[in-house]
Amino acid sequence: MSIDSRALAILEDALELDDPSAREAMIAACCAGDAALEARVRHLLSLEGTRSPLLQTESFSVAFGLTDVIAERIGPFRVTGEIARGGMGAVVKAQRDDGLFEQTVAIKIIRADIASPRSLTRFAEERRILARLRHPGIVRILDGGEYEGRPWLAMDFIDGLPINKALDGAGAGREARLDAFLAVCEAVAHAHRMLVIHADIKPGNILMDAAAGVHLLDFGISQLVADLGAAAEGDPYPLTRGYAAPERRAGVPPTIAGDVFSLGMLMVEVLTGAPPDADRPCADGTLLPTGALDGDLARIAARALAVDPARRYPDVTTLIEDLRRYRGHLPVQAGDDANWPYHARLFARRHRKGLAVASAFGLLLAGTAVTTSVLYWRAEDARKEADARFADARGAARYMIYDLMPRLEMQPRSLALRVRTAAAAQRYLERLANSGKASDAVRIEAADGLLQLAQYQGRPGRPNLAQPDLADANLRRAEAILIPLAGEPAKALLTRVRLERLRLASWSQGDAKAAEALERSVATAFGKLAQPDPALVRQRAMVLADLRDWQGRFDEETRIAGAALASIGTGKTRHDRIDRAVLLANKASALYYSDKLAEALAVYAERRAVWRDLYRESPGDPFLRGNLIVAEWDYASTLLPLKRFAEAEALMAAAEPLAVEAVAFDPDDEEAARRLRVVRNTRAQALGFLGRTDAALGVLARVRAADEAALKRSPNARRARDLVFDHTLIGETLDAAGRKAEACSADRETLKLYDGLQAKGTLMQLDLGENVRLLRERIARNCPPTA
Repeated sequence: MSIDSRALAILEDALELDDPSAREAMIAACCAGDAALEARVRHLLSLEGTRSPLLQTESFSVAFGLTDVIAERIGPFRVTGEIARGGMGAVVKAQRDDGLFEQTVAIKIIRADIASPRSLTRFAEERRILARLRHPGIVRILDGGEYEGRPWLAMDFIDGLPINKALDGAGAGREARLDAFLAVCEAVAHAHRMLVIHADIKPGNILMDAAAGVHLLDFGISQLVADLGAAAEGDPYPLTRGYAAPERRAGVPPTIAGDVFSLGMLMVEVLTGAPPDADRPCADGTLLPTGALDGDLARIAARALAVDPARRYPDVTTLIEDLRRYRGHLPVQAGDDANWPYHARLFARRHRKGLAVASAFGLLLAGTAVTTSVLYWRAEDARKEADARFADARGAARYMIYDLMPRLEMQPRSLALRVRTAAAAQRYLERLANSGKASDAVRIEAADGLLQLAQYQGRPGRPNLAQPDLADANLRRAEAILIPLAGEPAKALLTRVRLERLRLASWSQGDAKAAEALERSVATAFGKLAQPDPALVRQRAMVLADLRDWQGRFDEETRIAGAALASIGTGKTRHDRIDRAVLLANKASALYYSDKLAEALAVYAERRAVWRDLYRESPGDPFLRGNLIVAEWDYASTLLPLKRFAEAEALMAAAEPLAVEAVAFDPDDEEAARRLRVVRNTRAQALGFLGRTDAALGVLARVRAADEAALKRSPNARRARDLVFDHTLIGETLDAAGRKAEACSADRETLKLYDGLQAKGTLMQLDLGENVRLLRERIARNCPPTA
């Protein structure tokens, strides 16, 4: 971490202290004798209350009011008062008064003088993240937009106090405090299940209302698990040092383990009135001082506050389970006290009434009681060990699927490691699904893990493990788990699983009959949902649009894609932009195959611009790079029938290094190899039409050799279709060059290959309606009539 980054982190905490002596002590302690760092902090501190920005890219201490006047109206809302001001902007109270309905909201608005793209990005991320979270303990995003070039978002207005102040003011006892803390944990656990890490859990970010409801807010520095590791060096995630895990303070990006630590700090403060001193770890490797808590609560807090992340709870759900075990007078997993007095004490607390009655017969049954107690404690130990193994399996599965795999996807040459990680996650998920102790909630969790794993294994259009058969098996397993379960969460997840099966059947397996049956099953699943989530509705539209493309039903594809695009509107979140680009591809493809080439080219150009902008914002992201390559190819391949051959060739020549870079990132990535293949094929087509036949045939021969090797190495329907298309291009190039006899021979060989695909049932209507039709036309033109 750079000295400026460290100085800003210290400064942010210092500005929260009003007492000058306390501020001086904090700065001295944090700088720990580093004279250069302390000088930088004091220089930045001297700018407080001035118009001078702290750095060229960041400004935390300039008062909001010096540079901004809050408008009387923001969007459809009338501003009625100010709630708070901070380094990045202000939060105001506002009332909707556009005549539609009454609504009181809190509006967060960013300061106009902040020049940092990183600050603007964090604000946009908060809006995107909040939009995907639906939980009673997390504030909802209600609206958003821009005014005067400054972004804003409207959220639920919570009339409450920070959790610690609310509990203190109510004179809450320990049980009420535990209730409140568990509610916070449930909200954080939900965010983690949605792949969101909060990264700044502290009392000020948790409001409690008059009904004792807790509300988690301020996801402004939160991070999607899948995006971790993408931040630029020297521009760290901000944090509140008093609650941040040791590794976060050292510059490590946010993690689930970091949120667990912050919850440990919050737990101690909620239960005792003050958090531990984050700068003074105890001898046992935790931050829990002796006497702060006692018994099992001390054990639970100590595990959450372990300095070593590996010693903490693997996730928040496991922390919640231990707290519930404490309340039920059961042995906690955090405890290492497995001796018989510990178990006996808990047994007595669970069975007070029974023991009181039994005491009258104590002398008579003493001998039997000793024997029974020993057997009971042994059984209790065995059950505790089984519970621990079960919890470890859950934690390991979550970590590998939701934390480790997304990180590995961002690492070069990681496919082999991802394959091994997926195999290990598979074993843990099977243990969860097959366990006799698994509740419905755990079975849903296992099914969701199997869905995520299947997407890693074989989802088209993203980095995958080229394992469509394993993906299909996991989706079927998830479906079998979910079908017997009742409740809306199980039904919604079943719908997602069937959508993924439909996507896989259409793209990777080329199974038209299976796709038709799965489309009916998806419709059935949607019909059973009380109120389908809008994101799920959009996913269905994208999958069905793809299917209609393969089926050659282009009018329906246009209608489905158009309706979904209208629902997105001018959405500017990363998620909305990606979905828009995908649907634009469907719309353009339908126009292309309906012989509306000029219109298709315009839509492809719009879609290409979206991917270019996204990749410019996150260069090196393998997912964005792959989609940009495909967008460039789609545009170039549309230029060919418009006879703009030179443009197409130049575009593919420029795209080829990007495709080569993607293959070099991970040579084992089949998707990357396939994208390089289509770029080279399209360039060869353009070369052929430009009269450079030998150069074109040389490129095509190299592509065909690579595809033959891939098919031999790992046969599947998609690779077989790729190879047939390679042969098609050879005949097309020879035909364009007027080499009729060679074109005839090549095309007849290709037709035999297509016939073989049709016999296996893996030929799509798109092949029959376009590729095979053109192939037969060339054969009729170039081949002599048979006797």
